[in-house]
Amino acid sequence: MTTPTLIHVGGNDPRVPAAHSRALYRGLKYYVKVPTELVVYPGAAHGLTTWKHRLAKMEWDLAWFDRYLLGVD
Repeated sequence: MTTPTLIHVGGNDPRVPAAHSRALYRGLKYYVKVPTELVVYPGAAHGLTTWKHRLAKMEWDLAWFDRYLLGVD
């Protein structure tokens, strides 16, 4: 795997525990050396239900796309 990866996870997600996302993050970033970032939303479950979390996710996604699709830093 070589694709830059952005991982979003709710801190209280019962379906995809944050610990699993942290393990994926560590594996990609430190072992495979893929550009990877992990964003954990404190208190959030599987879906981001608060406006604050949804806005933050959109901002992260747009910045990620700018960087890795458009080459803008």
